[in-house]
Amino acid sequence: MKTESNEKEAKYIDYVVSLGGNCALAKQAHIRELRPCSFPFDYFWLRDENDLKKMIKELKADFANSFKKENLIELTGDKRGTSKLYQYQDTVSGYNIIHLFKKPADEYYEEAYSTITRRLNRLKALQYKNKKLCFALTINFYTSRKNLREIAEILLEKYGQNIDIYFILWNSGFDREIKEGNINYIYSAGGFNDYDFNNTNYIWHFLDKYKLIEQKENQYFCIKQIKKGIQIKILQLINTLFRFRIYIFGFRLDICIGKPRD
Repeated sequence: MKTESNEKEAKYIDYVVSLGGNCALAKQAHIRELRPCSFPFDYFWLRDENDLKKMIKELKADFANSFKKENLIELTGDKRGTSKLYQYQDTVSGYNIIHLFKKPADEYYEEAYSTITRRLNRLKALQYKNKKLCFALTINFYTSRKNLREIAEILLEKYGQNIDIYFILWNSGFDREIKEGNINYIYSAGGFNDYDFNNTNYIWHFLDKYKLIEQKENQYFCIKQIKKGIQIKILQLINTLFRFRIYIFGFRLDICIGKPRD
């Protein structure tokens, strides 16, 4: 598959937002430190085009009718995903929820619904703010570009023109990348597998150009929280001149003059 070369300069955005389909995008964004928070569809699956069409309808309505208890059906047998948790499909949005219910819906619905609602509100808070966002839908089946363009049009209306949109389709029958303005289609002839989920391969090359705006550091003086302490970086425009690390009662202080080598 032909891929675009990575940009020398990072493209800074506010968030990478998964539209679900499968959970690979959320995993790959996490690997690249592009997932500082959860969005509602990170680990939601769409199994076929019927699910997708339901999702499109609810996307227009900001999922106002979705995820109600009476519309959940339990997934059993070969309809289940790989998770050992309780699994349900929301028959309104088409999303299959396989990584959220720690207990049966009769016991756990309120907690699960609270989690979904909180993440939906986080996403809706980005609407009409002209934020720099990258949306991605990753599905394991082929669908027409007409359906995908409809999704893109909804996103562009709600989130503005300052967004990138990626559609990744496995089991497409061919390998190809197509770009239409800020809409990108990545087709893979092969099926989705564990390697696509766990490893960095050509499918995910588009993520490598992104960095989060919150990661953009002051090159002259920067303080950031690190595991068990803080790091102070001074004059990152030059090579490392001095680095000092100290632990005080379990608190880690890391001071570096120049760009850290690690």
